[in-house]
Amino acid sequence: MEEEKREGQKTVVAFISGLLIGGLLMWVFGAQPKKNLPVDVKVDDTKTTDTPATTDGATPPAPTEVKTETAKPTSTSMTKPEVIAGVGSLSSANQKAGMKVSVSDIKYPANTGWITVQNFVGDKLGTTLGAARFDVKAGLMPKDISLIVPTVAGKEYKVVFHSSDGDRAYASATDKVMVGADGKPLASTFKAE
Repeated sequence: MEEEKREGQKTVVAFISGLLIGGLLMWVFGAQPKKNLPVDVKVDDTKTTDTPATTDGATPPAPTEVKTETAKPTSTSMTKPEVIAGVGSLSSANQKAGMKVSVSDIKYPANTGWITVQNFVGDKLGTTLGAARFDVKAGLMPKDISLIVPTVAGKEYKVVFHSSDGDRAYASATDKVMVGADGKPLASTFKAE
């Protein structure tokens, strides 16, 4: 009887251990690495402070705060954007280097999407330093983009409009650079000082 009880306990322990090991292996090996996804910035929308639109056209006082979790380098070509958007524009004046980039004179090219801050070399976008989601209908219209990698004094950066695939997580493979009717990216260049 004691021998059967021990064997039963061994079986239960082996079964639970197998489940844990199997779950761990599925987690490690089951998550396929995203091919050609050099940028994966996730934004936690629950930490976003929505900036409501005002009826008198005045700029709302509170900036939008975006919490980003990860960023990896990208090499998306500025000459091969994939999403043609409506008329849109923004300005990003030269500004102090740091963990935030301010934009102004924003005319959103779509109801939803992303505004990213990226390094660039020639006509190629580089690392995404930060991203802020916009949703015009919901009143989410950021004026500041919080960065996970700071800008460096003396370097130039681009603030770029991207489409949104609707999952509320920025990824360069699915959230493409938006272009205007002329085929040029909807972007602004600034220098960190």
